[in-house]
Amino acid sequence: MKVVIRVDGSRAIGTGHIVRCLTLAKALRSKAAQVSFIVNDMENRWARWISSAGYKVHRILINPVANFSWKRDADQTLCFLERQGSLWDVLIVDHYGLDQKWERAVRYSTRVLLVIDDICGRYHDCDILLNTSDYRTISQRSSRRRGTSPILLRGGAYALLETDFLKGHNRLKEKEDRPPNTVHVFFGGVDDPNYTERFSRWVATSFPNLKLQIVVSRWYPHIRSLTRLKKDFRGSVNWARNVKMALPMAKCDLALGTPGATTWERACLGLAPAYVSVAENQKPILRRLQNDGLCSYLGEAGKLTEDVFLKRFSAFLSDQCGLTRMRRNGMSMVDGDGVRRVVETVFARLREGGPR
Repeated sequence: MKVVIRVDGSRAIGTGHIVRCLTLAKALRSKAAQVSFIVNDMENRWARWISSAGYKVHRILINPVANFSWKRDADQTLCFLERQGSLWDVLIVDHYGLDQKWERAVRYSTRVLLVIDDICGRYHDCDILLNTSDYRTISQRSSRRRGTSPILLRGGAYALLETDFLKGHNRLKEKEDRPPNTVHVFFGGVDDPNYTERFSRWVATSFPNLKLQIVVSRWYPHIRSLTRLKKDFRGSVNWARNVKMALPMAKCDLALGTPGATTWERACLGLAPAYVSVAENQKPILRRLQNDGLCSYLGEAGKLTEDVFLKRFSAFLSDQCGLTRMRRNGMSMVDGDGVRRVVETVFARLREGGPR
């Protein structure tokens, strides 16, 4: 089975799209699929990372700020797909800048088109739509035109998590609720503004009884600031770089950071999370999660003053019933077995013949 994945990472959008696609690719490869990636990567940074995991990577070169367009992207993608000679079995796209126009341009190069998208209000022309944020974004007109109904995979049950989270979830099922003590801190794969250090310092200063377990990726550019932070708060602040997320997360009770792929990891391991937003598309998602008892939304990261943040974070900590509800709701929604469900759905669609 030939599979190709179209995905990007950047300092603006972070690395979460690539992380979840690598998780899906690993599961597909375990089923004997040949998986390749297509990335728009002027600097060859993300391509090298994906290649280091053992996948073939084709780079397309479009300036993402100055002259990006879905049409140029589709043309370069099709050039690669058609150069391979035969029809692809599965094309997977995980990209906020691409929607139904791009999908209509490329979909006849593949038997099954799987779209991963968690933004509200976008339309797609695909065979399978994976939307962990649970919004209905399928274009029904497109699906009727093709004479086949798209499959909609909704909610945290389909979150693409590494197997460590499934194992950790099963071990934590019987965990008794306890007073919060340790906060898992993660503000995305890049965090250029260094919200990691800013909010961690505020919490460590005002809540000395809490321990902070900070995690950053290989792309985080402010390591010296964390070295100073740990020195200033010996015994209460620790940090780790480029580690498997499940291990440090399983030792924590609470979480502080931004949403993304990590949202479902936190839920799976029973952490009660407090979030700040760093992008407009995150706000409706966080408000919905808060209304559903899955998190506390503290506000926009760039606008929060220290006083306002600490007041809201203190209210978050003091609501013991709310913290318990977040933990239980999260673990109920996300069991860590989503990647298996997605892979099974892809194979089932292929067995049906897949639109040609």
